[in-house]
Amino acid sequence: MRNFNLKIKRLLRLGIVCGLLGWLILGPAVVLASNDPFGGFTVSHIRCTCSNYTLIYLIPAAPWLPRALMYNPNTAVTYQFRQIPRDGVWLLGTHGDDVTCYVLRHDKCNPVGSGKKIIMVGTSL
Repeated sequence: MRNFNLKIKRLLRLGIVCGLLGWLILGPAVVLASNDPFGGFTVSHIRCTCSNYTLIYLIPAAPWLPRALMYNPNTAVTYQFRQIPRDGVWLLGTHGDDVTCYVLRHDKCNPVGSGKKIIMVGTSL
C-alpha cells in the first residue's frame, strides 16, 4: 500500500511539472497567435496629448493591413532598432483593438483619429 501511495505522489508531481512546463512554453505562442499582424512604411505621426499614445500612419505592405496604428511605449513590446515613433522606417508587428487618439485643444480633449493598438513591434534602421 505504501509503494502505491508513493507512485501516485510521483505521478502527480510529474503531471504538475509537465503542466507548468507546457504552460510556460506554449503560453506565449497562444498569445502571439491571437493578435493580428501589421506591416508597412511610416509616413507621419501625431502625439496624442490627452493620453500616452502616438497615432502612426503608414503605407501598409498589403492592402488588407491597417493604415493607422496607436503606439504606447508603456504597453507595447518593442524589438530590434526601436525607431518608433519616427517617420520613414518600416514597422512589423502585431496589433489589437481600436484605440482613439485625443488631442488637447482649447482646454478640451478632442478626438483626431483612431488606430489599432500595437501589441509588439520591430523596426528598420
